[in-house]
Amino acid sequence: MLFNPAGLARLSVRSGVLAATVPWLLRPTAATASRLLGLMSTQPVPPHLTEWMTLVGRHVRTSFAPAPLSAEVLGRVKIPVTVYAGLSDPFLRPAALRKGALRVPGARVEQISGGGHLLPQEQPDVVLGAVHMMR
Repeated sequence: MLFNPAGLARLSVRSGVLAATVPWLLRPTAATASRLLGLMSTQPVPPHLTEWMTLVGRHVRTSFAPAPLSAEVLGRVKIPVTVYAGLSDPFLRPAALRKGALRVPGARVEQISGGGHLLPQEQPDVVLGAVHMMR
């Protein structure tokens, strides 16, 4: 199971998200982290997540989004794959993930309403349910 995974599709960064990302990259503060997280999530952002995002901005040098994996690499996957896509993800849109998942043999995509880019944070019951289904 993959939750809003990079590697299947290029990130989509619209102007509003870019306008929040650049200040966070240049000066990661609680205010810039909170603004960016507010666009990434469909729910109120808890303070601990803002603190985490601020620390990420200060101490991790992003490589930005890697290019999607090649069809050759994805074609080698030999296990069942389910991709969970938050319908409100501003970076990895469900349609793009669905198209990318076509390169993985037998993969299927589940669209999750009420989910953005932080799907495990926003929809923990969906994540837990998916884990239980894999048993």
